[in-house]
Amino acid sequence: MSTQRYTLQKQNSAPAPMSVARGSVREISSTKWIKRISIAYFSLMLCIWFLISMYSEDWWVSAIFLYLPRLPYLIPAMILAGFSLFFCRKWAILNLATLGIILFPLMGFSIPTEKYFSEPIEGNKLRIVSCNVQRYQPRFSEVLQEIAWAKPDIVALQEAPDKPPMVDQYFRDWYTVEFDEYWVGSKYPLKLVTTCKTAAFDRISAIAVEVSLPEEKIMLFNVHQTTARVGMTELNVGSLLSGEGQSFLENYIYLRSDEAMATREFIQGLKPDAPRIILGDFNAPSNSSVYQNAWGDLQNSFNIAGWGYGYTSPVKKHRLWLDHTPWLKIDHILAGNRWGINEASVGNTNGSDHHFVSAELVLKKRPEKGLNPYTQLLQP
Repeated sequence: MSTQRYTLQKQNSAPAPMSVARGSVREISSTKWIKRISIAYFSLMLCIWFLISMYSEDWWVSAIFLYLPRLPYLIPAMILAGFSLFFCRKWAILNLATLGIILFPLMGFSIPTEKYFSEPIEGNKLRIVSCNVQRYQPRFSEVLQEIAWAKPDIVALQEAPDKPPMVDQYFRDWYTVEFDEYWVGSKYPLKLVTTCKTAAFDRISAIAVEVSLPEEKIMLFNVHQTTARVGMTELNVGSLLSGEGQSFLENYIYLRSDEAMATREFIQGLKPDAPRIILGDFNAPSNSSVYQNAWGDLQNSFNIAGWGYGYTSPVKKHRLWLDHTPWLKIDHILAGNRWGINEASVGNTNGSDHHFVSAELVLKKRPEKGLNPYTQLLQP
């Protein structure tokens, strides 16, 4: 009897090791796949980051990655991080590193370290707002309300022809200048100096305005460069196979770069001793080679004093994208070395396809003539 019971127990317990073995095999297999995919995705994100950082718009492939939204990159990284925490925790570190690469350098998160580690800037403050208002559509009243909250001293608008009555009503006590698609309003006297017509796209890419501040006259340049989007509209399977799509995009990037350089030369030639502010819709992020070649030596207000991503466009609804979720930082306020930058921010309303950009600048005192740099350092 005892022998039969022992034999029966042994028979009933025999399949257990096989079940455990099968579970272990599945777990090992899952771990291998998570490891491989995690390494592959980490390498892919490093590759995209490298392409954007090193080549930007100098190569048509990296130019595409530069202008694509990067928020979707987070989805595989988050899924892999979740699976790795469940199956193989040591690989979770790699996936968290992938998330860090996406959230910070790839998506362009800005931390104003220079602002916090520098001395306070003394001088007269000037608050600037710039916005591409897309012909005052779809709801300019929202943009105007947000501009009012910012309490600016100078406002510059692009794509602003045929202004609605509310513009004159709100800025009735301001000095204003308008030409072609550009509009500038100021609490201080101002006048239109000249305009910049570039040959690349046969259009006016900027206007120059002189603003008479109480301390001295400054030059303000309202800029609108040609969009990068058109260059990618010809890309499809057929054009890529024939090479026509790449050629069209490369030629379009060349024309945009030529327009940017011509606009910068125009600005450089006008009253070079005056403090200058260059602002508007540059249609290029600050890590674009088109931007860097023409504007990279100037102070970018958001890169210096802004916090977060600072995305400004596109805001309007897109068929394949989330509503009111911009992914590009293409609107900028730039300043020469006579200016310090205290604050920089981006608007939130959806009254235009662009969020406005805002900055508080400080006009530094002009160095005294006849003093060399070492003597100036000793001045009280």
